[in-house]
Amino acid sequence: MEPPFRTRFAPSPTGPPHLGMLRTALFAWLIAKKHDGKFILRIDDTDEERSMSTFLHDIVNVLHHLGLHWDEGPSKGGEFGPYRQSERGEIYREAIKKLKSGKFLYPCFCTESDLNLQRAAARASGRAFIYDGRCRKLSESERNTRIDSGDEHVWRFHVDSERLGDSVEFEDLVYGPQKFDTPLLGDFICIRGDGKPTYMLVSPLDDASMKISHIIRGADHIPNTPSQILLMKALGYDAPKFAHLPLIVSAGGKKLSKRDSLTGFQEAKKYLPIALVNHLALMGWSHPEAKEVLTPDELISSFDFDRISTSPSAHDKARLEHLEKEHIRMMSPEEILEAWKLSAWLVVFEDDLIDEIKNVIESVKDELVSLKDISDKVIPLTKRPDEDHLMKVFSNIDKNSAIVVLQTLSGSSHDIWHDKIEELAAEHGKRNTFTPLRLALTGEHKGFEIKKLIVSLPEEVMKKRLDAAIKVLQEKND
Repeated sequence: MEPPFRTRFAPSPTGPPHLGMLRTALFAWLIAKKHDGKFILRIDDTDEERSMSTFLHDIVNVLHHLGLHWDEGPSKGGEFGPYRQSERGEIYREAIKKLKSGKFLYPCFCTESDLNLQRAAARASGRAFIYDGRCRKLSESERNTRIDSGDEHVWRFHVDSERLGDSVEFEDLVYGPQKFDTPLLGDFICIRGDGKPTYMLVSPLDDASMKISHIIRGADHIPNTPSQILLMKALGYDAPKFAHLPLIVSAGGKKLSKRDSLTGFQEAKKYLPIALVNHLALMGWSHPEAKEVLTPDELISSFDFDRISTSPSAHDKARLEHLEKEHIRMMSPEEILEAWKLSAWLVVFEDDLIDEIKNVIESVKDELVSLKDISDKVIPLTKRPDEDHLMKVFSNIDKNSAIVVLQTLSGSSHDIWHDKIEELAAEHGKRNTFTPLRLALTGEHKGFEIKKLIVSLPEEVMKKRLDAAIKVLQEKND
């Protein structure tokens, strides 16, 4: 029987959330949900100098914003806590004690100068640098003497081929079979000179002790994996399954620059959450039927590791914008409005205009391309253009013709406006009909289709705006 799916997202709060981080979280969340498993949030905050609460705040908020809610983690709890590495010191101390008693850890007194000489020798002979293990050969008494003398040292993990095997093999769920020769891995540092454990110790230990079944992370971690498997083995744990994700590049296939990327909570809030989730899923994964516009439920049901490519995946802003437009079309005005309220584009509006805003959204929904359009194009429609603005925008039109058009509509029943507009356009020309009407209603030369506007705004609102525009035009004619 397969163990229950337990995936984790383990961000380090040393920087703002970025595309790679969010995609990793999404893929871990998707596979856990598909198999009725658990999605765990663990904060890898052992780097005290670089970890910042503002970054952690952003990471937590963006997960909530995207709907990637965790089953266990900070503020949520669970049986495998604490879920912040900075609070798991006792767990690490016990593991270190076990590794030391098993002769898997030894003190290394090599200085940076010593290591640089070893690196130079490796370069000169055309081989990759691997720590030569010279401190491993020190006797117990030599080690104790140097420690008692206050010599600076770190603690390295002994990659012992005799006890741990000549090779490390695992099946990567994306990249396929992987094999590494144990002697070529080198003894890695587990405890820094200040006594604090390193990522290479705490990350695999946390994964094992939290019973994580599937580790999903970037392909840049593949070289770390064999060493982490050996550490788990030394502690008596079975290795989980691994799925490494391809590099994210720009739409042109180049390294993703900060300008082209999407970084931080506020940047993520510029997009419709469901569209951003859809976009993240398509960065490296493809639907079995090549569908692009997908809801979270559709993503969960169709997601699998065998659909993830090993080729670099592109962050194409044009595709993200297309997905946002398509998802908006599938939403109700209420859903669109609620998403806009949580977005970076929220502007102040009057609560008593909610129904009017919804009516406008309903009428022009197929013309909306983003949540930003609500702020830029919909909300302004709820406000009557001021007279000074109208004086400016009406400066270059046929004022006599405009007055006739606006007076005719103002004096007509709203029910026959459509027909009246067609008659006026035939008589005065489309430009002399549609332009003054648009300017009177919106104060702008461009915008949503007029036929949609006149069915979305209340009749009394439109007639007041027409009368105000007529007044301005008559004053300009005097």
